[in-house]
Amino acid sequence: MGSAILLGLAVFLTLRGLAAEETPVLVAARDVPAGHVLTAADLRTISAPARVLPAEAVSDTSSALGRRLVLPLNEGEMLTTARTDAARALGPLRASERAVHVRAADPGSLSLVRAGDRVDLLAVPDGRTVASDVRVLAIDARETADPLGSTTPTSGLTIAAPTSSVPAIVAAAEGVHPALRLAPGEPAH
Repeated sequence: MGSAILLGLAVFLTLRGLAAEETPVLVAARDVPAGHVLTAADLRTISAPARVLPAEAVSDTSSALGRRLVLPLNEGEMLTTARTDAARALGPLRASERAVHVRAADPGSLSLVRAGDRVDLLAVPDGRTVASDVRVLAIDARETADPLGSTTPTSGLTIAAPTSSVPAIVAAAEGVHPALRLAPGEPAH
């Protein structure tokens, strides 16, 4: 009988210990596309066993709010730092690459690409190719304020451009029509 009590106590302490190992983790409250800035409505907190969570799991809501997703997040999927960090999600820049932000002449074209895709950049209005087969690091949509306080929506993307192409990209972006058109290449796999 004493061994039965000890066994019962051992089971109780084991189950109690497992419950204590539960930790909060953030998951998507809905499908959230790449490029979206996370808000409280996008996330919910669940409890999960600490022993099964990856080190990159995000549990602090305040650290997630305002971060831009570089990869989509499906409803119920766990938020990890790789989803909001382009360098970790898509790999580091090569020594021959530079991260360059370009404004899109046609913001609708941004819906055709996602982080990880490869695109060609075409100058506006002449259509000449400024850079070919560049990797998309992140897509954004933001507003720019003028000196009078009114805002204008601007959209663009950050690319990993070959160092040799950076001067041409910058020159095209600073031209009469400071934007570039995208010609989607191969989709990310």
